[in-house]
Amino acid sequence: MPFIDKSTLTYPATNSFPVRKWLDPLRDPVSGVLGDFRQFQIFDIWINDLADRAWIMVDRTVDSGTWVQMGAGGGTGILTVTGDSGGAVGPDGANNINLLGGTNVTVAGNAGTNTLAINLGGAIASSFPTMAGTAIPAAGALTITGTGGITTSGAGSTVTITAGATVPTTFTEDAGSATPAANNLNILGAAGITTSGAGSTVTITAGATIPTTFTADVGSATPAANNLNIIGAGSTTTSGAGSTITISSSGGGLAWIEVVVVGPTGMVVDTGYVANNGAAVGLLLPLLAAFGSIIRVVGKGAGGWVISQNAGQTILLGASATTVGVAGTAASSEASACIEMLCITANTTWRIIDSAGNIIIT
Repeated sequence: MPFIDKSTLTYPATNSFPVRKWLDPLRDPVSGVLGDFRQFQIFDIWINDLADRAWIMVDRTVDSGTWVQMGAGGGTGILTVTGDSGGAVGPDGANNINLLGGTNVTVAGNAGTNTLAINLGGAIASSFPTMAGTAIPAAGALTITGTGGITTSGAGSTVTITAGATVPTTFTEDAGSATPAANNLNILGAAGITTSGAGSTVTITAGATIPTTFTADVGSATPAANNLNIIGAGSTTTSGAGSTITISSSGGGLAWIEVVVVGPTGMVVDTGYVANNGAAVGLLLPLLAAFGSIIRVVGKGAGGWVISQNAGQTILLGASATTVGVAGTAASSEASACIEMLCITANTTWRIIDSAGNIIIT
């Protein structure tokens, strides 16, 4: 290969270092094994004037040579690299600067293409699927918004999602359920129930005049399905209109009931009873009886009848009286015996004011 120029540098003055220059407009030099080194020596310069590139041989061995490309445009090449923080970083002794990735970031070098590829790790999400739809960050930001009583807040690297514990969406009742509309739920009373609200409290009040149990002369009744039956007996009838129940009695006398079971059967004031069974028919005084109430008992069956008492009650016959309380009785001595009794002390004391047959007082 011809050399187009040769010069001599003197450093120091006693030594001579020849500098040779090679001009090739077609190609660049080749370093390494079998490269362009056999006819060159250290300090030789190779110039590709078509590509405006120049190299200098910096090393040579028996079987290889090393060419280093010179900086273009009079520059000195990259001497330092500056990152987001920490200041400028220069090369190490091997003229190398390491570019290393951090969390979820990798840097891959390709010497063949003189390329460094910086890649995001797979742990960095680019889309966020939800129960309804998918959200994709825009301009590096993802908006997290609450609704329906849910609030969100952010501080530092943390997003806090808070559910309003006092914001229900459905209210279940004894029958059906209610869902608020326009953030409002109506709570209304009915059938004597009233509601009122103050602050965060709703008060539900039942009218004090709404009874749940109705006590009769014998026993008590409890409404079922919001209904209470009021039924007459004998010559007594009942009727209802609007908010009124009318109880009517025809004939002006007592209502009569024929008792065919041994019992005991609870009696009702102002009623007559016909005892009709082969065994003694048991009858029980009313627990409640107003002063002046009347009860009549007539024997019909072969077994006759026996009247028992509640606690604190007694029956008077002439100068005799039954034992006070549940131990006292008045009974017929024969099947056809009859009595009429008058309540002379409310609830507790009855006097036999008329009788037929023998009455046994115990």
